[in-house]
Amino acid sequence: SDSDSDSDSDSDSDSNLSSNTSSGEDPDLLHVPYDHLRYPGVVPRTFAGPLILAYACRLVSLVVYPIYDLASHPMMVQALSRLILLMFNLHALYRLAGAADRNFGDKRRQQHPIVGGYLLLVTAVQFHLPFYGSRMLPNVFALVLVVHGYAEWIGGRARRGAAWLVAAAAIFRCDVLILLFTVGLTMLIRREMTIVQAIGIGISVGAVSLLLTMPLDSILWRRLLWPEGEVLLFNLGGRSSEWGTSPWHWYATSALPKAMLTTAILVPLSVLRIPERIAAWQRQRNEKNTTASYSYLDLRIVPFLIPAVCFVGLYSNLPHKEMRFIFPAIPMLNLAAALGMARLHNCAFPAGIKGGDEQKRSGDASVFLFLCGIGCVIVSLVGSSIFLVVSRWNYPGGHALKILQNYVEESKLIDSHNMISVHIDVASAMSGVSLFGQRAAGFTFSKSGYEKENDLGSSSSLQTHTHLLSEKDHVEGFRKVGVAQGYPRIDPRQLRFVTDDAINVLERIS
Repeated sequence: SDSDSDSDSDSDSDSNLSSNTSSGEDPDLLHVPYDHLRYPGVVPRTFAGPLILAYACRLVSLVVYPIYDLASHPMMVQALSRLILLMFNLHALYRLAGAADRNFGDKRRQQHPIVGGYLLLVTAVQFHLPFYGSRMLPNVFALVLVVHGYAEWIGGRARRGAAWLVAAAAIFRCDVLILLFTVGLTMLIRREMTIVQAIGIGISVGAVSLLLTMPLDSILWRRLLWPEGEVLLFNLGGRSSEWGTSPWHWYATSALPKAMLTTAILVPLSVLRIPERIAAWQRQRNEKNTTASYSYLDLRIVPFLIPAVCFVGLYSNLPHKEMRFIFPAIPMLNLAAALGMARLHNCAFPAGIKGGDEQKRSGDASVFLFLCGIGCVIVSLVGSSIFLVVSRWNYPGGHALKILQNYVEESKLIDSHNMISVHIDVASAMSGVSLFGQRAAGFTFSKSGYEKENDLGSSSSLQTHTHLLSEKDHVEGFRKVGVAQGYPRIDPRQLRFVTDDAINVLERIS
């Protein structure tokens, strides 16, 4: 597993296909096809998720082996691994959509409920959840379990929902404990389970989770280990602040607006019956004998939405903040946005509603509000498209490795792979140089890391390598042969995206 750090990187994990250790490797590790022991990173992470993906890839490789040797194409394995993880996330989201249709769908509508469909649409037009849905990060593995938990809870099976959350916290992300606290407290208040049942679920599911994963992690990390327990102690000790801090309001004022874009405007409509009030007022105006009574509030989503909002609020107290930390809250916020969009839809198109409303035409105001909702969806899609264009420059490390590969081939060095030794600095490792890419390149690699023994910052130490991937553009004894662009931003004057030199490809001067 390429668990070299818990950073927002694309150094994805594939334990079975990592190799090519450096010549200075510990002899005891030469026969281990992983690099996590040499580059353990800030905190250890579980191998449970990578193991599942590895077995899934192995199954596919056995099926296609007579036609295609998957193991000899590392980049294809990476794509397949990410596709499988994405399918896990899509399945969980589809279950949540089904539960939303059953619980929040308008029972009066003759056609199929529309809330679930709008949930899938709202999620699809956003950038971050679809983009991260295949990223092999602990947050993404945990998100699969969290969304399944939401589906069970909304479907009326609160104890099953709590069990999914306990498993997510114990195996993949200890910060799901915050969500488990807010959701569990809500379940207790609503009497969906008792305190004794809650304690029983926590102990039993937690114990089973540890029994299933601790032996694997302890063997591979070569010490008795519960990864998320160690991460929890790390965060409680305040050490996460060493990796950067943000203002307490960053999630509310920056992260969530970027994650939801203009679909966030639809969230209040999940509670406020403004469209119904406007539609009723217009009908009363057009048909003087018509009377309709609508309450101003629809509180069905509130018990599910408040825990997600409180999760974000409580997490805001941790100084170190990243977008992916609040992923567990976004599906529930998207569900609220979907309810708001469904409300606009029902008011604009009442013909499908039973009980006499089918004879009544929607007013112009209702149609206009519905079109505004569709506009929010379209604007979000446009914004996500812009984010997608920008994201291509977010992984200069991976681009630099490709530049090096092309340079080696063009320079007729392809027959000398055994002589090519590449050193990767931290910036490169965190921006797209994955073990898949290293194996595909076929060179010998070493990496800088957060560990002092892997710090090769001095020029004399770097002279043992033929090439460097470094954010430094000048290293004594080396010359630049290529550079990968990064740090994308919009130039308001030229109205275009601009980038800067990010990762340099350096070659040792003979």
